[in-house]
Amino acid sequence: MLRWALHAWSVVVVLVMIALPVYAEDDGECGPFPADAALLPTTRADSDESAPDRSEWLVVLPKLPDGSVGASDFRLGPEAEIGESRFSPVLCATIVRVVGPPGATPESLIASLPDGAAAVPNDVYQTAATNEPDTSRAAPAQRPDPYRLLQYSLDRVGADEAPLRGKGVRVAILDSRPALDHPDLASVELLETNRVGQTVGLHGTLIAGILAATPDNGFGIAGLAPAASVLAVPVCRPAKTAGRPDLCQLYDLVLGADAAWAAGAQIFNLSLVGPPNVVLERTVARLDKLGAVVVAAAGNEGVEEPRYPAAYASVVSVGAVDQDDERWPRSNHGASVEISAPGAEIVTTVPGGGFAFSSGTSLATAHVTGALAIVASQAETTHDARRVLFEAGHARPEATRTQAALPTICEALARLQIGCEPTGP
Repeated sequence: MLRWALHAWSVVVVLVMIALPVYAEDDGECGPFPADAALLPTTRADSDESAPDRSEWLVVLPKLPDGSVGASDFRLGPEAEIGESRFSPVLCATIVRVVGPPGATPESLIASLPDGAAAVPNDVYQTAATNEPDTSRAAPAQRPDPYRLLQYSLDRVGADEAPLRGKGVRVAILDSRPALDHPDLASVELLETNRVGQTVGLHGTLIAGILAATPDNGFGIAGLAPAASVLAVPVCRPAKTAGRPDLCQLYDLVLGADAAWAAGAQIFNLSLVGPPNVVLERTVARLDKLGAVVVAAAGNEGVEEPRYPAAYASVVSVGAVDQDDERWPRSNHGASVEISAPGAEIVTTVPGGGFAFSSGTSLATAHVTGALAIVASQAETTHDARRVLFEAGHARPEATRTQAALPTICEALARLQIGCEPTGP
């Protein structure tokens, strides 16, 4: 491992050895990081537009073989300070947020690391939907849900024929804070992390509506998996400028994953994209090892280059298609995209109690999450649900050699020898 030279002016940070509870068996994703995780890059800086007056890096200290966490050789530079520190059950590690002046290099902030630790930028991830939804179109005044006829995506996956609609499954939306005062989002639970403020975000509201909008209430739309227990976990700060994506720092994503896992979430919706990061990779891999399924957006740049966390092997990577099952032009594509789902011209909830049309791989991701929740309510495990969803998706006529198409719910359930008879939400 590359050791950073100690400077005479370095500040020594002492971490107390902490006895840790056992959260799960050692599964190969706990323990030391590889040596190259401690090679602090000098060309990457904090890109958090919401905090341009500082540089932020994360130091991650995995638990030791005796189940404790500690470090005797973790040293900070004179301009660095610890923003906060906590143990992450999902990472099996203590994660420390190190803050310094703008433009500070990692060498100037972190002088020395213990073996097996990682030091990475507190990278920023952004939501992947068009944040200028179209509110101009009128919807037919029909009951029970006036806008249900516009939800082609629910018809495409056969939602009305699906049993249980996600009952008994817990889904976590890691996103900006949704407008939970919206009349169609009464069933969504809020799981606070107390890190990103109280401002309601457009993007989180869009995603919550696709999954959880109350059906048959004579108002608005119907959610794809309205019987699931949907947890909204605010980890993204709403954009300060209209039309810009919401921003989500890695530290907040880890905290949100911890909170959702502790609350029993089985499926994690991450409708956001950004750079590769070894800490993010371990977070999603650990969730997979613990039995959860992580679903993430492929991105909206219309390119083949992978985006993260979607491109990690443990994550379900989702691209967007339109009403005719044609790729939405702005959807990222290529070998890292595993499945396509409706993501163009999707009507869903917006703050203020209204509805609008929006597009993006974020919305496609929510449809895959909802379909997984419905299948998981009938399957033995969430991993079984993922398996049969992909088996049925690869059998669809519009599937390609490398990419499945979101099947109907009944097509997936048939692979579990379960028939579809409408039973209501």
